[in-house]
Amino acid sequence: MHQALEAKNLDKLGEPHRTHAKTAYESDRTLQDVQRVVKDFQNESSPSTRLLYLPVLYQCLVSVDPPSSQDLRTRSHAQTRVACAALSLRAIFTFSPSDTSAKSLWNELYAAVWPWIEFLDDNIYDLPKTIDSPQRLAYAEFIIFMGRVCEAEDSVMETSGFCSIVGESWRFLEQSRRTKAFDSCLYYLAFFLGRLDFTRDEDLLEIAEGAGGDLDNLARLVVEYLGYLAKPMRNPSLCGFFLRSIVSFIPVLRTHADAEFYSINDVDPASHTALQKGFIESLLKRGFLPAFVKALNSLLRSTEQDTEWTCRVVLHFLGYLLDTSKPYRWLPDAIRAGLLLALARIYAGCTSAVADSIHFLMGKLLPENLIYYHVVIAVGEALGTLRRFVDTKEFEELEMFDMWDAFIGLAERRLVLARRLNEVDSIKLKACDNLACGKIRSRSKYQRCSGCNAFYYCDRTCQRADWQEGGHQNMCTPSSTISLTESSLCELGFRERQFLRALMHEEYQASLLSICDLQVVRLSGSDDSEEFFTLFDFTHTPVQISLESTGEDSPFSNTLRETSGEEWTNLLARMRESQGRMQLHVIKVGDGSDMGLWVVPLRSSSSTLVNALVDYAKGIPQRYDEEEIVDDLRMVLNGVEEDLVEIH
Repeated sequence: MHQALEAKNLDKLGEPHRTHAKTAYESDRTLQDVQRVVKDFQNESSPSTRLLYLPVLYQCLVSVDPPSSQDLRTRSHAQTRVACAALSLRAIFTFSPSDTSAKSLWNELYAAVWPWIEFLDDNIYDLPKTIDSPQRLAYAEFIIFMGRVCEAEDSVMETSGFCSIVGESWRFLEQSRRTKAFDSCLYYLAFFLGRLDFTRDEDLLEIAEGAGGDLDNLARLVVEYLGYLAKPMRNPSLCGFFLRSIVSFIPVLRTHADAEFYSINDVDPASHTALQKGFIESLLKRGFLPAFVKALNSLLRSTEQDTEWTCRVVLHFLGYLLDTSKPYRWLPDAIRAGLLLALARIYAGCTSAVADSIHFLMGKLLPENLIYYHVVIAVGEALGTLRRFVDTKEFEELEMFDMWDAFIGLAERRLVLARRLNEVDSIKLKACDNLACGKIRSRSKYQRCSGCNAFYYCDRTCQRADWQEGGHQNMCTPSSTISLTESSLCELGFRERQFLRALMHEEYQASLLSICDLQVVRLSGSDDSEEFFTLFDFTHTPVQISLESTGEDSPFSNTLRETSGEEWTNLLARMRESQGRMQLHVIKVGDGSDMGLWVVPLRSSSSTLVNALVDYAKGIPQRYDEEEIVDDLRMVLNGVEEDLVEIH
């Protein structure tokens, strides 16, 4: 037994405190005896004198075992025993030894405290009324006490049920938010989150159970406490420590808050369990990203010394989280919370440490997602502030300034398109989906098929003809998987689909000459049976355009076939039947860690252009001059009838 816990220390107390302590030390102690000693302990200001009360507090915990739940409800002496233990716990939790040999003392106190913590937590709703605020269970004091114990001996965290008690403590810390102890509570909560290993489902479930019962409650707590970090703090260094601990806690990168950091590429998304993926989804739905960004901005405004290290960890985490979580769903709120300016400030302040992450976020992930309407609108709201920060002499001298400038330029161009979306002809017009008709007119002139909500017809005659002869009966389903239409399987809303169509049409018109060049060269070297489609790869900036075979030798065609079943086959059949008035264009987009493919047919009012390209291709010699072909194609395009209308 540690000497601080020996009964002889009670003799060093002055009267009447010595008598109070010795009475409470005996096995026949009453609740009033313990209350009197705890009051004496709390009124004592000297740390060395407070230490003398420990034998009594310790004895109240170890002299008897916690009662059974049945005894707690039916026997008064059991209730007295529990009330005495609860008072002793509260006193021990506020105790802070100052001597340097406290490690063994903390371990002995922990061994006495833990059985009672488990008991009180298990029986929280059956505790006697003599215990003050039973639901609180002094969780603020407890988490500080346990933090000090674990700093001395981290193996304590391996105790069965520990994660659940941490979760329970976290749940009730809000009640101490207005006290001076709250910063210490946050520190030790961050300490636990950063040190405990939550890569096992059972541990994640355990802390979730303590936090309120499920992963959604746990996600709510994470977001709520990030909100505290966004406010001015008494301890600026706490913000960075808590952020690093949150990064460690969320099962994404699987590294401790103070561990050596490693690359995102070292982590396999497939290694995450369904439970971990569900927790991440709950976090994102709860508003984790904007809360995280606001906390990050709070850190950047502080004087925390480890800011560079924290930013390096945080940016790797953000990059990985966004890249694996369909970023277009979550980016708008994160951008409105200040993501872009935060990234610019981080890069300006610690360039070498974060260069790879900044290049990934600003050079790849964010530009890739400027194909989504709501992302573009959110970026547009932040562009003014970002432009003022970037357009400075100091920033322009940074190595990656051109990348930032290119992103802003791309965003400004996309914003122009988004703002005039309703004026774009390819949006206002529709083509009759009876390919024997194919008229292109105002959308208001057409009736939409009520079965699939995707096909448009001039009238019932055209609809009946397409049903009977055009193959629509094989495609009339509200669950299209690859067509960019309203569908139960398409997560993109009306505005997103509308913007993608307009963007694709804009890129098509801007690249028409090069697309025609690709087509005639392909046609000149193939037989008449070869079919191909045009791929617009928006995972690159600027967009990369290529021709892809519809055969089994094309990985894209195989993906479309495997993803959609008969839908891709039916689209190919309709392309053939159109006699040049319908071509298949496919958008490739980044969809988190996956690839997304959307089919957007190009509809033409006539086959004049297609026929002209076919005729020209037949006359291309085996050896040709590329510049001559381009010049000839300009003439072909100029010769196409002026009233040719094309829409996506």
